[in-house]
Amino acid sequence: MSDKTIEIIHDGILIDREHLRAVQYKFGSEKAWIPKSQIKAEDLVKQTVTLPEWLVIAKGLEGYAI
Repeated sequence: MSDKTIEIIHDGILIDREHLRAVQYKFGSEKAWIPKSQIKAEDLVKQTVTLPEWLVIAKGLEGYAI
């Protein structure tokens, strides 16, 4: 597994729900559960989240990569 990370961005990214071990982000009409242990950085002011590349691909979030 690669250690490469990808920063994803979306105008309007929100935390929709949060549990002990995961966060559900909302990207417009799409939602994705992300394990907290895999969130490398989060900046809701800049509307970015940095995640491992493999997770971005697995969750189908490649279209939001910057």
